[in-house]
Amino acid sequence: MQSTYTDGILKIVLPQKINSKNATDFEKELFEVKNLDDAEKIFFDAENLNYISSMGLRVILKLLKKYKGVPVIFENTSAELYDVLETSGFTELMKVTKKLRHVDLNSLELLGEGMYGSVYRINEEQILKVFKKVQTEVEMRKVIDVIRAAFTHDIPTIIPFEVVKTDKGFGIVLELLNATLLSTLMHDNPKDFDKYAVEMVELAKSLADAKFEEGTLKNHNDFMTEFVDSSAEFLTEDEITAIKYYIDIVPRRNSGVHCDFHAKNIMIMDGKLLLIDMDSFGCGHPAWDIGGTHRIYQMFPHFSDDITYKLFELQGINLADLYFKMIGFTVDEADRCWQKFFDEYFKDYSEQEKIYLAETAKVYGTFAVLWFALERCHLVKDDPARLQMKIDAARFFLKEMQAVDTAHLIKAFEVWK
Repeated sequence: MQSTYTDGILKIVLPQKINSKNATDFEKELFEVKNLDDAEKIFFDAENLNYISSMGLRVILKLLKKYKGVPVIFENTSAELYDVLETSGFTELMKVTKKLRHVDLNSLELLGEGMYGSVYRINEEQILKVFKKVQTEVEMRKVIDVIRAAFTHDIPTIIPFEVVKTDKGFGIVLELLNATLLSTLMHDNPKDFDKYAVEMVELAKSLADAKFEEGTLKNHNDFMTEFVDSSAEFLTEDEITAIKYYIDIVPRRNSGVHCDFHAKNIMIMDGKLLLIDMDSFGCGHPAWDIGGTHRIYQMFPHFSDDITYKLFELQGINLADLYFKMIGFTVDEADRCWQKFFDEYFKDYSEQEKIYLAETAKVYGTFAVLWFALERCHLVKDDPARLQMKIDAARFFLKEMQAVDTAHLIKAFEVWK
C-alpha cells in the first residue's frame, strides 16, 4: 500500500476496489503502514477507488475507533463514493471531500498573470483563479474558508463556486459578471483616476473597520513572526532579531488585512469594488496593508537595476514595461496613485503626524519587499549563487528600514486611529 509521511501528516493511497475478496488483506496492510501510530493527521487518497463494500467500510471504521482524536480525511472521492459514505454515516465521522474537476487551461482566455497566480475566463459569467503558492487541496480549502470569513464580515469580495485542478495547480472558480480590473479602468480613464483612488481608500478603510473574532483568521503579526523564524538559516541571529522588532512594535488588531492591496487586486462589478487574490487575507493592523500598497506603488517601480536583478533575476529589460505588465500602471501613474491614496487615507491627521505616518508606510513597504526577498530564499536555497543574491537583497532592505528613526514609528502608531 503506497503511503507518504511528512511532518505528522500521513497520506495513504487506496486501491481501486475494497470488497469481500480483499478486505482482510487491505486491513492487514493498512494497520501495518509505516508511521501510522505517529500520524497527527491521516489522509486517504480515494482518487483510484471506485468501489468499497460494507466489509471495507468496517475496516475504515476500525481505524477511526482505534485512532479516535486523530483527524481523518477521505479526499478525491467520486460522486458515487461520496453518496455511499454519506448514506452510511461516514461523513459524520470524518471529513470527506469530492474529487476535483479538472479544467484544461489551454481552452481558456488568460485575463491576467501576477506573481502569485493567473486568472482565466471560463465563460461570460465565470473566471478561474489558479494559485502558484497553494500546493495542496487542504491549503486550497483554507483559502476558501478565509474568503467566506471575509464575506460574512461584510468585506466586499467574490464568493467562490468550486475548487478545481489544472495542469498548473489548484484554482477557484468565481462568478464575475461585467467585471473589470480597477487598474485597467484607472489607466484607461485618466480623468477618473483620482476618483478611483479615493474609492480605493474607502475600500481599504472598510477592511480596517472590520472586526474579526479572535482566532477566526491568522493575525499577520503572528504570520510574519513565524515566517521570519523559518528564515533564520539565511540571516544572522542579530538580523533576525532586528527584523522581528519591526513586527513587535505593530499594535495587534483584529481588523481585516488583505496583505497585497493594490488596484490590480481589485475589480469593479456593477459599480462596486471587490477584492480578489484573497489567499493571504488575515487580520492585523492596517499598517500592513498601507505598507504593502507603498511597496507596489513606490518601491517596485523605482528599484535599481541591481536590486531588480537580485530579486527577479531579470537583466537587459525595460523596467517600466515590466512594471506595467505586473501592476497595470505606468511609473507616473503609480506615483500619482500613491500620493492621492496617502493624502486621502490620512486627510484628517496633522502635517506632523503625516510625516510620521509616511515614514511608517515606507518602513512597512520596505518590510514587505524584505519578506519578498526572504520568500525567494526558500525557493532557491539549494542554489548557493542565487540564494546569496536574495540574501544580499534582504540585507539591503533591512538597512533601509533601520535608516528611519524608530521613535517616529512609535509616534505614528500612537496617533493611528
